Amino acid sequence: MNPGEKETRKSSAQKGVVVCWRAGWQIRKHENYIQAAQAGEPYVGTSEARDALSELEYPLYFLDFEAIDYALPPFEGNSPWEKVPFQYSLHVVKEGHPLGRKEGAHEEFLWTEEGDPRRPLAERLVQDIGPEGSIMVYNATFEKGILEDLQEAFPQWEDQFQNYTHRLWDQGEIFQEGRYVHPSQKGSWSLKTVLPAFDPDLKYGDLDVPGGYGSGGSVQPDRFAGDVRFGGTRD
Repeated sequence: MNPGEKETRKSSAQKGVVVCWRAGWQIRKHENYIQAAQAGEPYVGTSEARDALSELEYPLYFLDFEAIDYALPPFEGNSPWEKVPFQYSLHVVKEGHPLGRKEGAHEEFLWTEEGDPRRPLAERLVQDIGPEGSIMVYNATFEKGILEDLQEAFPQWEDQFQNYTHRLWDQGEIFQEGRYVHPSQKGSWSLKTVLPAFDPDLKYGDLDVPGGYGSGGSVQPDRFAGDVRFGGTRD
């Protein structure tokens, strides 16, 4: 057997292992869903959830961005449909402090002026997030993309944004991987279904803007010529 054939077989074997692992993971996840539905109560993978939570380092930064995108880039250095962050919410919990919404420190940024919001947002963010601690997000793909875009746009803060990206801790993975399953989720790990499972009084449907796409669509530029103003009314 020549070296090329060996490499091909090795690659095929590795792919087979990955496929088998994914299939096993999917089966276990579905079994957890079935168990929760049949019992009518949550399934909790206690050891798995505990292992995941043991990765956390204080202080905890609960970060959430809001962004808007444009077909016609309004700012220098923008690409079509590139997400432009104009707002963030940052809840900070120190070790030994309660996790409640009222007990932790809260920082926030909302751009209401004309022009590109990214630099003012970036300047404020590097002040609000310290050098240590887990940065908590839900479905990390969005926040990671924003941080990577800011890192590229502002090389003077490259180290900080790269550090933030490495510290991201995705809360959604516990639910996506079926480590916690509530019957009311009905197989979904969307925050819209997970949040009411923990607190029935917290529902997206009660908000003026009931979803992420709605919130993005509610912030519209007043004009495309020259600077762009943010802060449109909600439907």
